Amino acid sequence: MNKLTKTGFTLIELMIALAIIGLLTTIVYPHYQTYLTRARRSDGQTALIDLAIRMENYYANTMTYQTATIGRGHLTDVLSDAKSPEGFYNLRIKEASETSYLLLATPIGAQAYSDTACQTLTFNHLGMKGIDKGPAGPPTNTAFTCWV
Repeated sequence: MNKLTKTGFTLIELMIALAIIGLLTTIVYPHYQTYLTRARRSDGQTALIDLAIRMENYYANTMTYQTATIGRGHLTDVLSDAKSPEGFYNLRIKEASETSYLLLATPIGAQAYSDTACQTLTFNHLGMKGIDKGPAGPPTNTAFTCWV
């Protein structure tokens, strides 16, 4: 006698598998979003440190930070574009004097509203790292946590 073998899944087995996938998704997705936000934040951090190095080179040549610019097409440009390398932040020289500067990296696009913890990253001539309000309002975290 020839036995017939059943292959495939029952509806109950498929529903259980979908329930497990749904549960894992609800647990993992928020962590994935947090990871993306932190990874994008490193784009702003790296861009600020690079800009600070360029400001120091500019100072070595001109003995002032005051005339440094970004993306204006002038000889005083320390960067040709105000966007970070990955495009998640806009860079700006907020304050510049003969002996000091304050640089900002303001999040743009999705990063502006997903990174409510840190918002705008700051960096000054003393190497002090900080945070400031941004497109989504004041940051909800501390500068130390944002720059770690």
